[in-house]
Amino acid sequence: MGEHAGGSAGAAGQGGEERSLTEVLDRLAEAGEGERVRVNDVLDIFSDRSLGVLLSLFGLIAAIPLIGAIPGVSILTGSLVLIAIARSTFGRGALHLPGALGGKTMDRNKFHEALEKARPAVGRIDRVLSRRLGFLTEGWLPRMVISVAAALLAVSMYPLALVPWGVQAPAAGLVAFGLALMARDGLFALFGYALSGLTLYLILVFL
Repeated sequence: MGEHAGGSAGAAGQGGEERSLTEVLDRLAEAGEGERVRVNDVLDIFSDRSLGVLLSLFGLIAAIPLIGAIPGVSILTGSLVLIAIARSTFGRGALHLPGALGGKTMDRNKFHEALEKARPAVGRIDRVLSRRLGFLTEGWLPRMVISVAAALLAVSMYPLALVPWGVQAPAAGLVAFGLALMARDGLFALFGYALSGLTLYLILVFL
């Protein structure tokens, strides 16, 4: 039956690519040096990762309340998602932001506190990851459809940034799509599409 995502944790821990949200959090906690964490510190440490990891990463950052609530973060992460999708579709390119955008910082202690608060929920999500419904994630067409849906979620974060908690649905959708690609879990792709529908509803209602 399904191949549980936890079985690949050891490979990621030994230099392979992350296959769970917990591994993404662990990697994220290593970003940068000193008392503050810059946006480019995070981008540098994930610069060679696949689209699935990047969607999960940016969606998770926007979804964590202590981080995503910082003014401008949801718009920044939405922009990074679009850059990551462009990189994946048209070529590797640079995952690096110039000037004040890349230099935007957060206190390291608060950053780590936010990550730790997210761990229980992240762990529960990881435990249900499994390789299933492959027709929704494997092959160029399903991956292209996910990329388009993720791009629309990223764009929706611009207007929804004006709505209290408005970016939670698209951020969660990005995490779901990222996990679908990382673990080849078609059920999470379905979650992503459902959250895309919820995001469209929010836009129609609030805007």
